[in-house]
Amino acid sequence: MKRISAVIKSFKLAEVRDALSELGLETMTVCESKGWGRERGRVFDFVPRVCIEIVVPDESVEAAIYAIEKASFTGRTGDGMIFVTQVDEAIRIRTMERGELAL
Repeated sequence: MKRISAVIKSFKLAEVRDALSELGLETMTVCESKGWGRERGRVFDFVPRVCIEIVVPDESVEAAIYAIEKASFTGRTGDGMIFVTQVDEAIRIRTMERGELAL
């Protein structure tokens, strides 16, 4: 399993949610955030963003990344970042399901 974390422009959240939903990925965590960074030598001040996190089976990673990229792309500075990390275990507290069953 992999955790996909993406920092995207706030107004793109609904498009990203819809794109992931079309893949059958129906759960995500969303947090409002602010970020700053450097692009082409210029420093940008804090700007509003949202961070989304999803955990997916290994075979769904590339499709999920592509869906996030496509739905969040504007072609302008600050479109965001995607990070992928390994998840060793997932547990659904209510049912005690483990691994991919918990997703």
